[in-house]
Amino acid sequence: MKQRFVLISLVGLSFLLMGLYFVLETLSQRQDIRPQAASCNQAPVNTQFRKYTGQDTPWVDGGSLQVKVGEAIDINCFAKNGSALLSGGRLTGKVVLNGRTTALQLPAAPEMRNFRITQGGTYTITCSNSNSCSNTDSFTVTAVMTPSPSPTVSPSPTPCTSYKISDLNKDCQTTIEDYNIFLQDFRTQNGI
Repeated sequence: MKQRFVLISLVGLSFLLMGLYFVLETLSQRQDIRPQAASCNQAPVNTQFRKYTGQDTPWVDGGSLQVKVGEAIDINCFAKNGSALLSGGRLTGKVVLNGRTTALQLPAAPEMRNFRITQGGTYTITCSNSNSCSNTDSFTVTAVMTPSPSPTVSPSPTPCTSYKISDLNKDCQTTIEDYNIFLQDFRTQNGI
């Protein structure tokens, strides 16, 4: 009987330790999304990044972004669990290198495409609006230059001036990502 109690205790302890490891591992990989002010009606707000490729690629938090000097990124200020862009959102940012801080020129909008990384350092991007909704994320860029491609002549893309109603992420095309945003928003609103 005593051996059985010891065996059950050891099995229970091992499950407890595995669960604790899983929780700590999950927490270490998540972006810190701080609680929003009571007046923020679009919570949670989440600043996300992806390498600029001109294609729809997954959005990641700053800790998962791997980018080099000379490359470009897209920045989005998501709200409502990623189902929308932050209404009235504005991006601000800075880069710190060797103790020197430089302000970044970002649009007064909740998104930016093709933001060129011009120097190494720690980039900190804040997304906020006038309703006290805010989120900050950062990423580090090592100062390794990538060779620039030879210039080529190519036609300029026609800027998108109107969006289809089905283009929920406003990237001028309706893709599976738009349907995913719709589904997530539908589930959130209906408690599914």
